[in-house]
Amino acid sequence: MRPKLHTPNRCRHLPNGTTVLFLQYKNKTLRCRIWTRDYHKVKDIHWSALWMPHAHTFYANSHGGILMHRLLLDCAVVDHRNHEGLDNRVYSSKRGGNLRPGSSVTKARNRRKRGDKTSSRYKGVCWHKRSQLWSSRIQVDGHRRVWLGAYQSQIAAARAYDTAAREVFGVFALLNLSKPSCCRRRAR
Repeated sequence: MRPKLHTPNRCRHLPNGTTVLFLQYKNKTLRCRIWTRDYHKVKDIHWSALWMPHAHTFYANSHGGILMHRLLLDCAVVDHRNHEGLDNRVYSSKRGGNLRPGSSVTKARNRRKRGDKTSSRYKGVCWHKRSQLWSSRIQVDGHRRVWLGAYQSQIAAARAYDTAAREVFGVFALLNLSKPSCCRRRAR
């Protein structure tokens, strides 16, 4: 089902093969990135920004309720590698990008650490009061938790999680210490 057509968004085609679409959210203008080769799929639709509190990001949404990332990949479950919902460049091994087809399991592997009120700032790491050590664990197959060990420092426990995550989750692993360039926060 294609969404209703409205006035197209303003856009700017950049020399690096990226097109920036300007989306409105309340009285702000936000930028949504796509590859220029995909512009023909979205150009006739009016897009706006939609805040998704559970994901802590904006997504490009049509007035018909279609999310741009699903339209571009033509699949129901899409993973944003860098967690930026307005970066809708389809991933390829040659050009990079952000969107890749996924499943609920692969999206969970790439999920950020939940909650601010935890003992550690690292995913898979928590303070063990009784032993006075940092423990590390990873969740495998959606439910089974595997204990990775107890460590003197948070960083050592985070390294243990990263090693296990690379092995178990592969390219979908969200790492604590050695984040790929697509996932690093830019200075603002």
